[in-house]
Amino acid sequence: MRIKIFLMQQANKQVWIDNLRAIATIGVIILHSAGDTVLAYGHISGSDWWAGDFYSSMGRFSVPVFIMLTGVLLLGKEYELGVFFKKRVVRVILPFLFWSLVYISFDLWTKAKQGHSILNLETVEWISNQLQHGSSFHFWYIYMLIGLYLFIPILGKWIRHSTEKEILYFLGIWFCSIILDLPAFSFIHLEFDIVNFSGHMGYLVLGYYLATKINNQKANNIIAGICVISGLAITISGAYFITVKENKIDEIFYENLSPNIVLFSIGVFLLFKRITISHPTVIKIRDGISKYSFGIYLSHVLILRYLMDSTIRWNCLHPVLFIPIVSLICLALSTALIYGLNKLPYGKYFAG
Repeated sequence: MRIKIFLMQQANKQVWIDNLRAIATIGVIILHSAGDTVLAYGHISGSDWWAGDFYSSMGRFSVPVFIMLTGVLLLGKEYELGVFFKKRVVRVILPFLFWSLVYISFDLWTKAKQGHSILNLETVEWISNQLQHGSSFHFWYIYMLIGLYLFIPILGKWIRHSTEKEILYFLGIWFCSIILDLPAFSFIHLEFDIVNFSGHMGYLVLGYYLATKINNQKANNIIAGICVISGLAITISGAYFITVKENKIDEIFYENLSPNIVLFSIGVFLLFKRITISHPTVIKIRDGISKYSFGIYLSHVLILRYLMDSTIRWNCLHPVLFIPIVSLICLALSTALIYGLNKLPYGKYFAG
């Protein structure tokens, strides 16, 4: 009986993790689909930019939720260091290297089409630089994730032996470090150093805490509602007002490590932790997106670039319709691409 209950708990846990992984994957595609519209501030109408701001803000929970899920899945487990890093190499590094080379090849092909010579020493240096700093802008996440992986075995051992009060102590200082890092508080000069509590590492601990310590259903609903509404409203309006004030795009309210995005991410995490999906088709779609989420993340920008380089342009339709349509096309093509690559011999090792 105990074994049966444990298996049911594990199955339920996997379901809400799949919910969050799928919605975060969709969110990051919407975020990047809205990118051109947001960056076109001053060259498009106010209503067009508002639409871009709305969709961009809607997707800002994605990376924090991905990191929080990493905390949920890895911090609670005991690993031997060799086993831990071997799994990370197979699941993360190999697909990352493969897709890095794909993006590099795509850029070289584009340069060759434009008549540039690519058979020279400059190309070799350029390729080396791309591998060092990222062959696509969204690969910053992978470099950041690798850095977190180095610390997870230590952080996991601490958190498994910590009380709830100790975890809240860490999260409290982490959130304070985020607030104190805001330009509005630049006048405060603290002599003591709290940098060890800052950065994306806090999302690992936050995800673990929300998954294991917050179990009151009523509290979940209230906290989720307040965090989603307040976090999203601050992001949308804050990004607009500061951009208008400075007369140029300012992304401070879009930053992962900003109080509003932390609130928004907490709300989404708790909301989708409790959502139950019953429609068979939706479940199938959810499971497919969740299963191939890493590969979709790695490949989707290439798909977007192809769409933008073809006949599709951000200004061919109002952004209110254009952004979700492009996001849906990109999601479908990315999922199909990763699904197909996974069916090839050894495809699962490089597709993601």
